[in-house]
Amino acid sequence: MTLDELVTEIEKLFDCINGDYRAFHQDPQGNRYPYISLGFFSKPQIPMESLRAALLNQFTELRAEYGPTLYWRYGPGHRILEDYQTAAMGRLALQKITTRVAIPGLDHKLFSLEGKPYPEVFDDVSKPGV
Repeated sequence: MTLDELVTEIEKLFDCINGDYRAFHQDPQGNRYPYISLGFFSKPQIPMESLRAALLNQFTELRAEYGPTLYWRYGPGHRILEDYQTAAMGRLALQKITTRVAIPGLDHKLFSLEGKPYPEVFDDVSKPGV
Protein backbone atom coordinates (compact mmCIF):
# COMPACT_ATOMS: atom_id res chain seq x y z
CA MET A 1 0.00 0.00 0.00
CA THR A 2 1.33 3.41 -0.95
CA LEU A 3 1.05 6.51 1.21
CA ASP A 4 -1.73 7.90 -1.00
CA GLU A 5 -3.63 4.61 -0.75
CA LEU A 6 -3.30 4.71 3.05
CA VAL A 7 -4.82 8.21 3.19
CA THR A 8 -7.63 7.07 0.89
CA GLU A 9 -8.39 4.07 3.11
CA ILE A 10 -8.47 6.24 6.24
CA GLU A 11 -10.77 8.69 4.50
CA LYS A 12 -13.13 5.80 3.68
CA LEU A 13 -13.29 4.92 7.39
CA PHE A 14 -14.04 8.43 8.65
CA ASP A 15 -15.96 11.55 7.73
CA CYS A 16 -12.73 13.50 7.31
CA ILE A 17 -12.64 17.26 7.60
CA ASN A 18 -9.77 19.68 7.09
CA GLY A 19 -8.83 20.94 10.52
CA ASP A 20 -7.28 24.11 11.87
CA TYR A 21 -3.60 25.05 11.79
CA ARG A 22 -3.29 25.35 15.56
CA ALA A 23 -3.04 22.94 18.51
CA PHE A 24 -6.75 22.05 18.35
CA HIS A 25 -9.72 22.03 16.03
CA GLN A 26 -12.72 24.12 16.99
CA ASP A 27 -16.10 23.24 15.49
CA PRO A 28 -18.87 25.80 14.79
CA GLN A 29 -20.45 25.09 18.19
CA GLY A 30 -17.21 26.13 19.93
CA ASN A 31 -16.11 22.61 20.95
CA ARG A 32 -12.36 22.17 20.92
CA TYR A 33 -10.67 18.92 19.94
CA PRO A 34 -6.91 18.76 20.55
CA TYR A 35 -4.71 17.17 17.93
CA ILE A 36 -2.85 14.01 18.81
CA SER A 37 0.18 12.55 17.08
CA LEU A 38 -0.13 9.02 15.81
CA GLY A 39 2.66 7.02 14.29
CA PHE A 40 5.33 4.39 14.52
CA PHE A 41 9.11 4.28 14.57
CA SER A 42 11.02 1.21 13.44
CA LYS A 43 14.34 -0.18 12.36
CA PRO A 44 15.01 0.09 8.64
CA GLN A 45 14.67 -3.70 8.26
CA ILE A 46 10.91 -3.38 8.78
CA PRO A 47 9.23 -2.58 5.45
CA MET A 48 7.50 0.80 5.35
CA GLU A 49 4.43 -1.05 4.05
CA SER A 50 4.20 -2.75 7.47
CA LEU A 51 4.21 0.63 9.20
CA ARG A 52 1.47 1.85 6.88
CA ALA A 53 -0.62 -1.28 7.54
CA ALA A 54 -0.18 -0.87 11.31
CA LEU A 55 -1.26 2.77 11.13
CA LEU A 56 -4.36 1.81 9.14
CA ASN A 57 -5.07 -0.85 11.77
CA GLN A 58 -4.85 1.81 14.48
CA PHE A 59 -7.25 4.09 12.63
CA THR A 60 -9.67 1.17 12.20
CA GLU A 61 -9.64 0.65 15.97
CA LEU A 62 -10.13 4.37 16.61
CA ARG A 63 -13.08 4.47 14.23
CA ALA A 64 -14.73 1.54 16.01
CA GLU A 65 -14.23 3.13 19.42
CA TYR A 66 -14.76 6.87 18.81
CA GLY A 67 -17.03 7.25 15.80
CA PRO A 68 -16.90 8.65 12.31
CA THR A 69 -15.49 12.17 12.62
CA LEU A 70 -11.80 12.93 12.10
CA TYR A 71 -10.10 16.32 11.65
CA TRP A 72 -6.84 16.30 9.70
CA ARG A 73 -4.21 18.67 11.07
CA TYR A 74 -2.31 18.83 7.78
CA GLY A 75 -3.63 19.59 4.32
CA PRO A 76 -3.88 17.34 1.28
CA GLY A 77 -0.55 15.89 0.24
CA HIS A 78 0.78 16.18 3.81
CA ARG A 79 -1.79 14.21 5.79
CA ILE A 80 0.65 11.47 6.75
CA LEU A 81 4.41 12.00 6.80
CA GLU A 82 7.19 9.48 6.36
CA ASP A 83 10.75 10.21 7.41
CA TYR A 84 14.08 8.44 7.61
CA GLN A 85 16.97 9.21 9.94
CA THR A 86 20.53 8.21 9.22
CA ALA A 87 23.39 7.38 11.56
CA ALA A 88 27.12 7.74 11.02
CA MET A 89 28.42 6.94 7.55
CA GLY A 90 24.98 7.53 6.04
CA ARG A 91 23.56 4.23 7.33
CA LEU A 92 19.77 4.23 7.69
CA ALA A 93 19.09 4.10 11.43
CA LEU A 94 15.39 4.77 11.90
CA GLN A 95 12.25 5.26 9.89
CA LYS A 96 8.94 6.67 10.97
CA ILE A 97 5.41 7.36 9.84
CA THR A 98 3.38 10.03 11.64
CA THR A 99 0.26 12.13 11.42
CA ARG A 100 -1.73 14.53 13.58
CA VAL A 101 -5.50 14.28 13.91
CA ALA A 102 -8.30 15.33 16.22
CA ILE A 103 -11.12 12.89 16.96
CA PRO A 104 -14.13 13.99 19.01
CA GLY A 105 -14.48 11.92 22.17
CA LEU A 106 -10.84 10.87 22.23
CA ASP A 107 -9.20 11.81 25.51
CA HIS A 108 -5.83 12.99 24.25
CA LYS A 109 -4.38 13.04 27.77
CA LEU A 110 -4.91 9.31 28.24
CA PHE A 111 -4.39 8.03 24.73
CA SER A 112 -1.21 6.14 23.97
CA LEU A 113 -0.24 3.63 21.33
CA GLU A 114 2.08 2.07 23.89
CA GLY A 115 -0.92 0.22 25.27
CA LYS A 116 -1.44 -1.47 21.90
CA PRO A 117 1.95 -2.77 20.77
CA TYR A 118 2.61 -4.69 17.59
CA PRO A 119 5.47 -6.92 18.80
CA GLU A 120 5.26 -9.22 15.79
CA VAL A 121 6.03 -6.28 13.49
CA PHE A 122 8.06 -3.74 15.44
CA ASP A 123 11.25 -3.93 17.44
CA ASP A 124 11.94 -1.74 20.45
CA VAL A 125 13.82 1.23 19.01
CA SER A 126 14.31 2.81 22.42
CA LYS A 127 17.26 0.54 23.19
CA PRO A 128 20.72 2.09 22.79
CA GLY A 129 22.44 1.18 19.57
CA VAL A 130 19.22 0.55 17.68
